[in-house]
Amino acid sequence: MLHEKFISKPFSQFVDFHIGINDYVKLSTSAIDNLVNHSQDEKLIAKLIFILIKDAGERWVPTTYKNPIRKLKELRSQLAQSAIMWVFSSFEVFLNRAHSELSEVIQVNTRSQREELKESIRLKELFVKHKWSLEEIEYLLTVFDFYGLSRHCIVHNMGKATAELESMASSQKFVSAINNWPTVIPGRKLSPIPTINKGGLIQFKPHHAITYSDICFRVSKIINRNILETLGFEHYVAKVAKEQLLIQSKLVGQPCRDMYSYIRYHLLLEYKFNTVTETDLKDILEQSGLRKRCLAKYTSLKKNVDH
Repeated sequence: MLHEKFISKPFSQFVDFHIGINDYVKLSTSAIDNLVNHSQDEKLIAKLIFILIKDAGERWVPTTYKNPIRKLKELRSQLAQSAIMWVFSSFEVFLNRAHSELSEVIQVNTRSQREELKESIRLKELFVKHKWSLEEIEYLLTVFDFYGLSRHCIVHNMGKATAELESMASSQKFVSAINNWPTVIPGRKLSPIPTINKGGLIQFKPHHAITYSDICFRVSKIINRNILETLGFEHYVAKVAKEQLLIQSKLVGQPCRDMYSYIRYHLLLEYKFNTVTETDLKDILEQSGLRKRCLAKYTSLKKNVDH
């Protein structure tokens, strides 16, 4: 596929987040489990935690925990909750920036609280606005909404499940989505969803945050492709020509053979366009009325470099 490696700025930022949240959850969980499995002696674990806090390099007063193993197990759930909130916020930023990429205007989120409970509403609005097919994301919307609503319960209900979340989790549509989930490794099943204890608290585990981030990553990947199909390669050629050449007072980046190589270099660096020919650039710049201006500006800036 032409330009299959294209990465928009919003998608690039979300990819970095997705990698980071995976590292955060996996390394933090491993550290917690390592402490829990170190010993079943509560006093020994308490002493070890005391030393670790003291040696952390922060301005903390070391704490001696009476029930350190229980505290560490609680921390696992708290870690998952914080990561789920982080995923929600980061994907919201991604959607804002996707809107802005498509409109070149900073998008401000003006959702009502009710809309917050159905995060897929805003997602669908983006697809409908640009006449994108919803077919590719239909299978994940119910699970996507489940985790969005879970985040709402964490932030606004002290981690307790609302009636809406309980109803959603027991619905046939949700159960079917979980059972038929297309996992990364074929043949496997999606990890079990959070359970709800007798007190109504949602029992989150670290893998739930990873699952949520993966769902958002899948959506963001589709949106990234749709952004290119909507704006077109020509849009990015003109964008790079203007931003990296026409409004610049000096050439940016590595030395290039000529103006076309310079623009090609920035298309690769910023958006991962790796199949661009000089002929493509000549035609697109000519049609957009930018070629002569770009040649003149590049020649002028190149003289400054040579001198």
